[in-house]
Amino acid sequence: MPHDLSLWADRDQVYRILMNLTKNAVEAVSAQGPGGTVRVTGWRDGDCTLLEVADTGPGLPEQSREHLFEAFAGSVGGTGLGLAIAHELTRNHGGALELLKSDPTGTVFRARFPHSAETLRDS
Repeated sequence: MPHDLSLWADRDQVYRILMNLTKNAVEAVSAQGPGGTVRVTGWRDGDCTLLEVADTGPGLPEQSREHLFEAFAGSVGGTGLGLAIAHELTRNHGGALELLKSDPTGTVFRARFPHSAETLRDS
């Protein structure tokens, strides 16, 4: 991630978003045994900052994708709140959280945040 990447947001909430996404990614990779990877990247794109969490886990079950960001729609053993919280916190910043890819080679989530307070107020 670029050292000069900045984001106008609540630091604790962005931390919580990234922790929820990376926790899920680590759990997915760990379920497959050794050798998997989790990648967190960030960059600027137009008037937004993008943060992406990608893993090489087995992908999400097809039936879970429809209600992915709803509370209690999570995996067995979890609270089912992580993605719902991450989604809501991203929206509270005028941004969006989306599932870009999920297949047997891995899963990619991307959070998009406006660059500035002005952009945030306009959304």
